[in-house]
Amino acid sequence: MKTATMRGTLFLLFFAIASSAIGQGFVLGLSHESRIFSSFRSLNVYLPLEYDFNDPTVRYPVIYFLHGSGTNQDGYTAITVMIDSLRAENKISPMLMVFPDGSAGQFGGSYYSNSALYGSMEDYIAFEVIPFIDSEFHTAPEREQRFIMGHSMGGYGAMRLAVDHPEIFRGGVSHSGIPDLTQFKTWIPTLLTENGGAPPYNFTPSRIFTIDAFAMAGAWSPNLSKPPYFVDFPLDSQGNLIDSVFARWQEHNPARLVSNLSPEDNLALFFDCGLQDRFLIVPWNDAFADSLDRLGLPYEYQTFQGGHSEKLLARLRISIAWVDSVFKAPPPVSAVEGRETRTPATFALYQNFPNPFNPATSIRFALPRQSAITLKVYDVTGREVMTLAEGKFSAGLHEVQFDTGWFVSGLYFYRLSAEGFSQTRKLTVMK
Repeated sequence: MKTATMRGTLFLLFFAIASSAIGQGFVLGLSHESRIFSSFRSLNVYLPLEYDFNDPTVRYPVIYFLHGSGTNQDGYTAITVMIDSLRAENKISPMLMVFPDGSAGQFGGSYYSNSALYGSMEDYIAFEVIPFIDSEFHTAPEREQRFIMGHSMGGYGAMRLAVDHPEIFRGGVSHSGIPDLTQFKTWIPTLLTENGGAPPYNFTPSRIFTIDAFAMAGAWSPNLSKPPYFVDFPLDSQGNLIDSVFARWQEHNPARLVSNLSPEDNLALFFDCGLQDRFLIVPWNDAFADSLDRLGLPYEYQTFQGGHSEKLLARLRISIAWVDSVFKAPPPVSAVEGRETRTPATFALYQNFPNPFNPATSIRFALPRQSAITLKVYDVTGREVMTLAEGKFSAGLHEVQFDTGWFVSGLYFYRLSAEGFSQTRKLTVMK
């Protein structure tokens, strides 16, 4: 992949040099100057086939994808082929995907955190990468059209940045990540085995769990006066957790940071993990779901039969389609009865969310004036199967809940009719 350096008016020239076709879309390998790191950093940008460099009137939603440890922005290029497949199947609308480089340090990754050892990686993503992309590409500028997603270390980073910056991101997606750091304790037996199995322990980054634990320590408990690794490791020579060090880790724990959120933040969260993941991360994700439940925050959490990486593309097909449905969802209603404070300019029927769904989904529609309407569901033969709403409704944005009930899995349609206006959309029941 060729690389271009982006510098103001030279953008179009370098753009043409750097682009390479991947299936239907294009991937650009770019380099830009980072003030935070005082260096040039690389990133890749996937553009859909429809992207027209000369038409800034068409704006696209963006997913920022954070890679896992031991690699960089080039490590997940197969995702772009999968996005092309989803586009060819008409499963998603055109979007951009940005792959920043989160590599740093000697242990394989930065955990996308601000660290004295790795640099301010979280700030780099939030405050340099995003403005750079928005300035150079035809992106939709509002946060409702911006998601952050990642795998493994990047899954942690995506959830962390989404929770830290709900003003920037509509939501976050974590695949096989570690969103609750209190569950690090589940790793301790393996860490002890990797380092001799009996005290006194001299922890060194020589085996896989211990290397990753050192990477975490570099992110959350760095110590630049402690060579050769420059970290405060969270376990002592007897294999016990060091409370003062682990307390520093908790300052970076998404499961605790979510307490700063409220339902009004309208942050969409999706996370998953394989039941046979060799990194034993199911408890980390279960505990994160428990934290969200206690706070009454919505989320989508899925487990699946599989390990850490081998089903990632299949899982991404699900999550990217889910993100696409969030992008298409209208803004949240503010009034108790489901009406906006402002009057919509036109009639509109929005895509249901979530979609596919089970057991329930939300359908919203906009009315520019008081109108008599019908909202009905049909099966693939055109047979009417349910009336969701009927009667005279005031101007505003309205929402109805659709419960699958006795519906079987499959494709259905819902149609809004109002004063000469009619619009039909698809919905998918998946049981």
